Amino acid sequence: QPEPGFPGWVKGPQGKVVQDIQVKSGTRIDVDQNTRELGYATVKVFGTHEGVRIARALIATTLAKITPELATSLVSDFPGGYEAAQQIARQAAHASLNAQNPQVSAMPQMTNTMDQTAAMAS
Repeated sequence: QPEPGFPGWVKGPQGKVVQDIQVKSGTRIDVDQNTRELGYATVKVFGTHEGVRIARALIATTLAKITPELATSLVSDFPGGYEAAQQIARQAAHASLNAQNPQVSAMPQMTNTMDQTAAMAS
């Protein structure tokens, strides 16, 4: 339950940050600010256990830019804590980049068939 100002960081401009986190983690994220008057907001993450773990790591690394204490507490149950969350976030970003930009398969090596033909004829 981040403080009221922090969900804006999770959402990002036009929701781009939360969309990016959803894509990288394969989850659905709902940011509920209806409890703003009570001094907190709720971020709910829906998905597989692994997807939720990745989303939490990505959210923590996003929030670490403005509140390292909250970021650390979000992943305090991770073996390795925030450092492990950073590694998970890097792996998710790397996997996402690879999925968006699959490497072009290597061109087959061209052979000079005329040279081969000439060598066979002699």
